[in-house]
Amino acid sequence: MNTIGINTLEIIVPGVIVLAGVYGYARGFGRMLGSLLSSVLSLVLAVLLVQPLTVFLTDYTPLSDKISEACEKRIEEALLTSEETNKNDLLNLPLPENISGFISGEEKASGEETIAQALDGEKNALISSYAENLSLKIARVAIWIITLLGVYIITWIALRIVIGSIDILRHLPLIGGIDRLAGLLGGFAIGILGIWLFYLFVFLFSGHPFCEACIRMTSESGLLTFISENNLLFMFFKN
Repeated sequence: MNTIGINTLEIIVPGVIVLAGVYGYARGFGRMLGSLLSSVLSLVLAVLLVQPLTVFLTDYTPLSDKISEACEKRIEEALLTSEETNKNDLLNLPLPENISGFISGEEKASGEETIAQALDGEKNALISSYAENLSLKIARVAIWIITLLGVYIITWIALRIVIGSIDILRHLPLIGGIDRLAGLLGGFAIGILGIWLFYLFVFLFSGHPFCEACIRMTSESGLLTFISENNLLFMFFKN
């Protein structure tokens, strides 16, 4: 990064902050704040509602039954086709000689068939029970994910519509100017936050050659040293 004697970071870091400011000015503070609030509020509402809605959809709608039935059939088929049962080891029971001597070959064959059928029945019952329990868990997880994403998307769209209807105010001369100025400052703040996150990453993995080069270039620049030493994220993690 510093092969031709130019401190690359001294160009990149201010460039990122300036570009973030330009983006904030062009977009306006209202839109930036609206996007942030839409994402945060949608996520909070989705987290709060996901559990009760999951219970409601599981208990009072056929969605859980349909998902679990489809999963149960596939799980049973996979287990039954892959399961190999060695009946010979199970049927060669260690009976005492004085008892086995009284059992004829025909009786022994009949007993082995009965035992094999019982074993097959028990195996199928266990597989069916396991598949049923697993499919119910899969259905609940699937409904939880669907509910979380659904609430988030619906809430985000609704908030964006509301914020979009208010956005017409930014076209007024005075309000529009204030909005763009606040957007410029907000863009600078976002750019600086991104640089702070970058330096947090660099110092966490300071043993890596790339991070070592970044630290060296930072120490060679007064501006970068100032930004790094006044990183509020470092102060937060230290506390």
